[in-house]
Amino acid sequence: MTLKYQPASTDSPRLFAALRHKKEGDMFWQYCFIEVEATRGHDSAASKAAFERHRLKGECERRFSEVLSDMGLHRPPCHSLSANDVWYTLGAMSYNMLSALSLLVLPPDDIAKRPRTIMHRVLLLPLELKSHARQLKAVLFVCAERLKSWRSILKEWLSDYKVMRPT
Repeated sequence: MTLKYQPASTDSPRLFAALRHKKEGDMFWQYCFIEVEATRGHDSAASKAAFERHRLKGECERRFSEVLSDMGLHRPPCHSLSANDVWYTLGAMSYNMLSALSLLVLPPDDIAKRPRTIMHRVLLLPLELKSHARQLKAVLFVCAERLKSWRSILKEWLSDYKVMRPT
């Protein structure tokens, strides 16, 4: 859809392409506008391509944010380019391993979560080591939704040890 609008700083009205969208469960519509020039042959196909490019650009920026911010790679550690190259290579490898771990372990609803969320839910669990009667016990505090998946992981990784339920 196109519409004409005259911003306060212009002498004549301008032509804008508008896109209206609403995600399922949202209450309000969201609108996107791009200025088009009718004299240059802009049509609805060109406007749709511009909106699609903008959407893809946003997705790429979100991915960079995941890798740089969530993995702690937004600031290189030193002035040496070779050391920074190793730093970013290790960061990319850990991001790939975390992505693989999320595909293998997490339920389908959680696969699209950001790496920061995956690290907090899967890797950074509160653990308490207790020593009693010459035994060392590891007590994991896991939310109820993840309990079944953690039991299967612990059973596979620690098959020689007893995995107990809280009483």
